[in-house]
Amino acid sequence: MQKRVKKTQKFMNKPRLYILLLFTLFLTIFCVNGFYAPFIAKSDYLSKTLQGVNIFKQRSALLSEFSKKDIYLNASIIVPEEYEQTTLNYPAIFHIPGFGGDHTEAYTYEGRIRDIEKQNPELKFIHIFLDPSCATQDGANGGHHGFVDSENNGPWEQAFIKEFVPALKNKFRISANPNNLFLTGHSSGGWSVVWLLLRNPNSFGGAWATSPDPLDFSDFYGVNLNIGSKDNIYKFPDGKKKFFYKESNSNNKLDFSVVASEFVSNEWRYSKNLNDQSAKNSEPIPAELYERSTGNLNLEVLKQWSNFDLAYKISENPTNYVEGLKKLKIVVGTLDNFFLDRPTRLFCEKVSKVTNGKNISSEQQICSFIEKRDHMNLYYSSAEYADGLDVKFYREMHEIAVKQ
Repeated sequence: MQKRVKKTQKFMNKPRLYILLLFTLFLTIFCVNGFYAPFIAKSDYLSKTLQGVNIFKQRSALLSEFSKKDIYLNASIIVPEEYEQTTLNYPAIFHIPGFGGDHTEAYTYEGRIRDIEKQNPELKFIHIFLDPSCATQDGANGGHHGFVDSENNGPWEQAFIKEFVPALKNKFRISANPNNLFLTGHSSGGWSVVWLLLRNPNSFGGAWATSPDPLDFSDFYGVNLNIGSKDNIYKFPDGKKKFFYKESNSNNKLDFSVVASEFVSNEWRYSKNLNDQSAKNSEPIPAELYERSTGNLNLEVLKQWSNFDLAYKISENPTNYVEGLKKLKIVVGTLDNFFLDRPTRLFCEKVSKVTNGKNISSEQQICSFIEKRDHMNLYYSSAEYADGLDVKFYREMHEIAVKQ
């Protein structure tokens, strides 16, 4: 009886193995040619994703000194397909992901880049996907460091400009002309590229930001964070709730009281700004922007945050930013899920006023607002950019690069 049971088990195991193998084969074929087709387009992108992305890692002396331990900057690099067959130097695009993203986004985007290259042979760039994630000095999740010099996260801007860009130029055949270096980013990454360009206008040929985090703190996700503001983070004066986020094609919204409960875990975009912009506190966490129980703002912290309010800084000293503004493009959807079209519009209106007569005569030269587009679908092809927003950006970058 025992032998019969063993034989039966052995027989039963074989069909299971065959079924598993067949299922795996079917799943592979289905994923490559079916389900993932809209995203990958061609099956050979899967193998290219593994072979066509270079991981680059560089220890930062500045950040390591700040943190008293080794800190590395990371990037994933995609070079033109012809790269190994030439000795040419290429213009480069630095991609900064949004909150929660990192340099590994290159793996999912490599197929798209190859497709663009094939359809537009002139658009040959070295694509550099940066890693904006970080930990604070005490090891907590610092979220998105924003490429700013921060009391909590360390001198990320200096490390990028002074250490990482030169190291990348030494490793890859990147054009020596800074006007052939371009920045692009979405959401928190969009804010970062604006910051980097305006503070380092001679280091880049331009920045293309989409749906950037608030550039004008008078509407910081619906809260007025100007110096001296008596605004409340949770509610309007009439008692109505303030909302941080709305779902696409839905009336579902997320209010600030829900978001606030998540701040301690540093998992929300708002906590990213605490680490980037607040002064160092005596406790492990940064100085709080507001009182959690009431939603009332901390007036001292508002002063600290004003150092990162780009609209305020430009209004205070416009001549410092004119050169960078000449190279800046911002695109945002009018239905942005985080209401980021509002602070972007305020920023662009203020920029238009303070730069009048300085070769930036119109808001439209810098800012574009795409009707009926939100935070998630902004890049999809439209009447304004039939081949996709990324291709539109690359063509504009190419026009600048060929003039150098």
